[in-house]
Amino acid sequence: MIQKTASSLVEMRLFNLHFYVLLFMFTAIPMEQASGVLTSQDSNNTHPDYPSAMLTGYCPSRCGNLTFDYPFGIGSGCYRDPNFSLTCDNTVQPPRLYLQDTTTEVIDDIDASSYGRTSFMNFSVQIPSLSIPIRQGVVVYDMSWKAPTFTLDHAVLNITGCDFDTHWVDQDTSTTWKLCTVTCSDARITDMVARQNCNGTGCCSIEFDTYLSAIQLKFVVNRSRELTEHSVLWDSINVNYASASISWSIMDQPTCATALDNATTYACVSSNSTCYDSHFASYPSYHCGCEDGYGGNPYMPNGCSHDKESGYNSIEQKENCSRQCGNIAVPFPFGLEEGCSASKLLQIECINSTSSTLQFDDEHQVTHIDINDGVVGIMYTPQQMFRVDASKEPGLYIGSLVSSSVQWVVANLTCQEAQQNSSGYGCVSYNSYCLGVNSTDGYIGYRCNCMSGFEGNPYIRNGCQDIDECLRPSSCYGICQNLMGTYSCTRCPSKTQFDPVKRRCTPIKEFNIVLPGVSVAVVTLVLTLSCAYLIRQKRSLDAVKKRYFKQHGGLLLLEELKSKQGLSFTLFTKAELEEASDNFNERNVLGKGGNGTVYKGTLKDNRSVAIKKCKMISERQEKEFGKEMLILSQINHRNVVKLYGCCLEVEVPMLVYEFIPNGTLYQLIHGRLNHGPRVSFATRLKIAHEAAEALSYLHSWASPPIIHGDVKSANILIDDDYTVKVSDFGASTLAPTDEAQFVTFVQGTYGYLDPEYMQTSKLTSKSDVYSFGVVILELLTCRKATNLQAINEEINLSAHFLLAFSENRLGEILDEQIKGEESIELIEQVAELARRCLEMASERRPSMREVADELGRFRNLSQHPWGQETSEEELRALLVGSPNACFEIELSNGYVSMNDSAYLGIQSPR
Repeated sequence: MIQKTASSLVEMRLFNLHFYVLLFMFTAIPMEQASGVLTSQDSNNTHPDYPSAMLTGYCPSRCGNLTFDYPFGIGSGCYRDPNFSLTCDNTVQPPRLYLQDTTTEVIDDIDASSYGRTSFMNFSVQIPSLSIPIRQGVVVYDMSWKAPTFTLDHAVLNITGCDFDTHWVDQDTSTTWKLCTVTCSDARITDMVARQNCNGTGCCSIEFDTYLSAIQLKFVVNRSRELTEHSVLWDSINVNYASASISWSIMDQPTCATALDNATTYACVSSNSTCYDSHFASYPSYHCGCEDGYGGNPYMPNGCSHDKESGYNSIEQKENCSRQCGNIAVPFPFGLEEGCSASKLLQIECINSTSSTLQFDDEHQVTHIDINDGVVGIMYTPQQMFRVDASKEPGLYIGSLVSSSVQWVVANLTCQEAQQNSSGYGCVSYNSYCLGVNSTDGYIGYRCNCMSGFEGNPYIRNGCQDIDECLRPSSCYGICQNLMGTYSCTRCPSKTQFDPVKRRCTPIKEFNIVLPGVSVAVVTLVLTLSCAYLIRQKRSLDAVKKRYFKQHGGLLLLEELKSKQGLSFTLFTKAELEEASDNFNERNVLGKGGNGTVYKGTLKDNRSVAIKKCKMISERQEKEFGKEMLILSQINHRNVVKLYGCCLEVEVPMLVYEFIPNGTLYQLIHGRLNHGPRVSFATRLKIAHEAAEALSYLHSWASPPIIHGDVKSANILIDDDYTVKVSDFGASTLAPTDEAQFVTFVQGTYGYLDPEYMQTSKLTSKSDVYSFGVVILELLTCRKATNLQAINEEINLSAHFLLAFSENRLGEILDEQIKGEESIELIEQVAELARRCLEMASERRPSMREVADELGRFRNLSQHPWGQETSEEELRALLVGSPNACFEIELSNGYVSMNDSAYLGIQSPR
């Protein structure tokens, strides 16, 4: 028996509080543009609903080793309302902290602090265990638990016992779904042995990864024999919470708008605070945060303060601070313990110096800290992956690490503002200076650098030390003298020359070279003419390269790159790409399409890349090409293919982006049979959900927003673990301010094109929604978007589907495979979502954000906790492949072939 014991955690969670404060560049979206956000303009410090006891300073904020912030509190008048009441049990050591139900224990700090738009909205708890005794003749047992006031957003349950099934019970419909089965082949198995593995033998593990207000389970005993001798494991069903966390919010009003209507109960009482509609709860509510540039507790009067008051200490408060974690240096203003960093926000933890494990927070490890460039290397920890357990096999894992470099600043202040507060000014070293840092969203703060001629750490006293330029090999070809911050270089004396090996002036040796005069003249003439010809040819070629470079916006792009610190975008030369692709050898062709050819290449740093040579480019593209490439390169989403750079010194620009080895969704659906593993309905939902998340990111979170313009299965790449990478931005455009843009001619692929777009020549985000609806149909039916060999309405998949759907003939066009592995109700819900995407009028279609949320909900229904139990036959098919499956992977050349006009890669944007 094989069970899913952990759900897929493919979406990267938001950075923790202090990480977002450090990375101001990701919080620069203006607040007035965010949906469901209200900014407090109140400067009055008198708030009727704020407890007067909090103003006296007698309210505790600690229980043992745990701390908590208002609106939570202990004792009358110290909390916002009874929902936030806490109890501290001082009769035990260490003291224990409980929620208002006095049974749910809080096991970490409750932090209400906010920096910009980021705040902690959840905390870990320990829920009491439950033991249900087995009674003679009783087969069915029930168990229910209700979250104390707030929302359970994550929980892992370990259920021990023998010979029973665990079912989820829907409280609204009383429908049940089987979650897991527990068996005991050995009558003497112990509770300790069962808990160690928890793989179905004496114990099974269930993970809840959605927002719940209550849990209701049903246990059905399958015991078919009476045992005279057995362990106590057979006598009861025990439910233990391995881990759990609770999300909280202000529940007295459903939205910020309604909360602000009643000033006496409005929770965001601090000036410079902001209200957000809460999407992290199972009921409508809201929560508060501090505006950008402010930090603190927005629930307290004057709780949000400016960065200059946030406690930056320019001098270490503790002596003998460790500055090393394994082989990773931790320079000031960062630190490994309290008093060793400039502020609490810059304090990180060395988990293991032997393995150089430097933890920023629960999800992020630090790989390096660069003081000069203001960059921190981040690696995401590998807990977030899909796992399958088998009773006789070790755990099977699917997952990969993701790393990136992120920029940091000292504080969100201008240099002039920072210098006004001498005790909190970061650039304390002599010969250092303040440097303002800008992003695409505007100014994000300042950091410090050493002046020219000095190097070191500008954040510590005397940290910037003079550079001895005379020690550099190419600094001076003569007599060098080092000066403070610079150096002087004088020519070698007469009859001496500089010796680069000895690095000093040495006497010149005279040689008497006698050559026939005529030979010398002839050789000199030939060499002169040859050099002149080569120089002329080189100048002509350079002039052509410069013209193309300027024509494609290269000069503007260079200026943009100079103004952006730490931007990972490269302007490649033609020679570099020729070397990487072996002179664009035909053996390296990954695919050919209507817009160009894609080659595989290897850069000098051994990165595998895909190089696209486009066939043509319009006059408008030439002017805007460099700028739009820079915008595309800054897209940072795990489900969007990464653009590394471009080459502008050719007639039609070439693009360089990351290489994805396992082909496309088109190939996965329509490839040849018997070449790959079977793909389940749950995996199809995963692919659809991740692709929708990527398109939603482009529409809603990219700055400026981007409309893809050519969404289709051939433009959705598939990684090793079925992770989606949306690619090919050849038809993409930046979203205009009026949300519609006329185009001179319609681009896209027949079968996926939005009918309204074809009629009006207006490209909008809803055009992508229509095309994505066709992709969902491909996943449901295993049919191509167009089939020219078919008859009548079956030529066009969307038309065929809409007709069958309206006539209740959906089952006729569905893929037979998914009918047998998933409930028809769930499949019909996915089909209904596709139908809404295919509405003729764009205003009746959902947004990509709504599509992504719906697919996420369907995944929860399909996978866990409502997922169907996987049979041994289905698992065998998953592992060895099924000859009858139409979903296959073809790895002949690492990319999809170009049949049916499918092609890959990023094209030059319109």
